[in-house]
Amino acid sequence: MKNVHLVLNWGGEWKSHHGEYWYEGRRAKAFAFSRDSNYDQLLDNVYNVTGIDKDHYRGEVAPRPVTMRLEVGELFLSKRQLQSQIGSYAFTNQFQTRVFKSDTTRYQVRCIVEDCNWRLRAAKVHNSDYFQIRKFDNQHACFTEARFPHQRQSSARVIGEHI
Repeated sequence: MKNVHLVLNWGGEWKSHHGEYWYEGRRAKAFAFSRDSNYDQLLDNVYNVTGIDKDHYRGEVAPRPVTMRLEVGELFLSKRQLQSQIGSYAFTNQFQTRVFKSDTTRYQVRCIVEDCNWRLRAAKVHNSDYFQIRKFDNQHACFTEARFPHQRQSSARVIGEHI
């Protein structure tokens, strides 16, 4: 599949209930763009579909990039979204993680290989459901063969995103 199909909603507001988010919009329109498009091309499509003046809003209103990154400071709407992104990242890079600490305010994972340095720590942003990556050591000290590349931990959602 060379195109990604999106449904864009605007003119409404975000709603949330118990950590689940949805958008109740007055307008919606579907469009497709190439997987090879960069972020600026995606924004141009969004502005074109909505009729928003891009010079007025550029830099102020921008959707999250298509591929979320794992880096210090990155925000996620919920712990579940963070977990999903970590799962996708591990699947893409052929390694597995183990949960080191997890509760309602923090989430810490490490490479499944005991002596490896790869680890990520995220915490809940005060008075919200957002989680933010606070520390991230992206360097593996283990051998690729030791990381169990068969991905026994991958969820159906993570695998579906890669098909």
